[in-house]
Amino acid sequence: MLNFSYSPNMPEQENIQYRKFTLDKRYLVFCFFIAVSLILWLMIKLTAEYSANLQFNLKINNSLTGGTYVDDQNNEIIIQAKARGFYIMRRQLRTRHILSIDLKDKKFTPGKNPANMVKLPTVNMKDKILDILGRDIEVITIEPDTLYLNYSVPSSKRVPVVKNFTLSFQREYMQTAPAVFEPDSITITGQQEILDTINVVYTVYQNFLHLNDKLETTLSLKEIENVAFSHRKVKINIPVERCTESNIKLPIVVLNVPLFSSILLLPSQVEVKYIVALKDYPHINIDDFYATVDYLHTDSSASIHKLRVILTSKPHQVISVKLSPEFVDFIQHRE
Repeated sequence: MLNFSYSPNMPEQENIQYRKFTLDKRYLVFCFFIAVSLILWLMIKLTAEYSANLQFNLKINNSLTGGTYVDDQNNEIIIQAKARGFYIMRRQLRTRHILSIDLKDKKFTPGKNPANMVKLPTVNMKDKILDILGRDIEVITIEPDTLYLNYSVPSSKRVPVVKNFTLSFQREYMQTAPAVFEPDSITITGQQEILDTINVVYTVYQNFLHLNDKLETTLSLKEIENVAFSHRKVKINIPVERCTESNIKLPIVVLNVPLFSSILLLPSQVEVKYIVALKDYPHINIDDFYATVDYLHTDSSASIHKLRVILTSKPHQVISVKLSPEFVDFIQHRE
C-alpha cells in the first residue's frame, strides 16, 4: 500500500524565501550605491576650500644672539587660515598641535614694562609658519598679533672637552701617549641655572678599530639643549706606534728606616715589566728606574707586616709598567 503526503503550502513557502532573498539583494545594492555616493560627495566637499581657526602651542627655540629668550609661558596662537578640507580635517584630527619656530634671525622690539621683555609681532612669523605648515594653506590672520617674551642675559663659562670613544689596535700596536684635543676646552653660553649643571662637554661617541698608525681626525661635540658652543667640533691626535715588552729586576730601597734599626725585605728585588715603543727601546736605561718601599706606611696593628712597592722613577718613554711582587714582607732588626 502506497502512502502519499501532500503539503499545499510548500510552493508558497519557497516563493516567499525567493522574494525575501531578492529583496535583501536589492537592499544591499541600494546601500552600496548610497555609500559610494556619500564617499564621492565627501571627497568633493573636502577638495573645496574652507576657512578655519587652527590652534597651536608655539614652541620657541632658544639660543638667540645677544640673549637667551625663555619660552616660560604656554604661548598659544590661533591661525585663521584658508585651506582645502582635507588639510583642515587632518590638522583637526591631531591630538597635539605644536608649532616650532626658530627666532635666531628675527628682529625684536624691547618691551617697556616689565623689564627683560621683548615684543614679537606675529605678522613677522607668517613666512616661517607657511614654511612649516606648507604653501597649500593661506594664512589670513594670527592671534594674538603680538607675543611678549621674557629673556635673560646669557652667562658663559669654559669647560674641558672629554673623550667619548673607544680604541682597538692591531697586534703589537698601542697608544703611546694621551689623546690631545684642539681645543681642549670650549666656551659654553646659556642660562646660568643650566650652566651650573654642566662641568664638561663630550665628543659624539665613535669606535676606532684596528689602529696601526697615529690617529688624526675631527670629532663633533655632543650638543646640549639651549646651550651655545664656541666650537662644534674638535681636532684629535692620538699617537699609535708599534711596541715591545721587556722586563728588568731592581733592588728595592727602604725609605724612612727608624734609628738604630735595619730592615730586611723578602724578597729584596722587584721585577718590572714594561711596554715601550719599539723606536724608544734602545734609549731605555736601567738606571732611570727606581723602586722603593716606605717604612712609615707600615700597619703596626696587622699580624703580617707588608710594604707596598712603588716605582718612584721611570723613563718617560715607558707606556705602562707592572710590578711583581706588588707587596714585600720585611723583618725589622734593632741594633
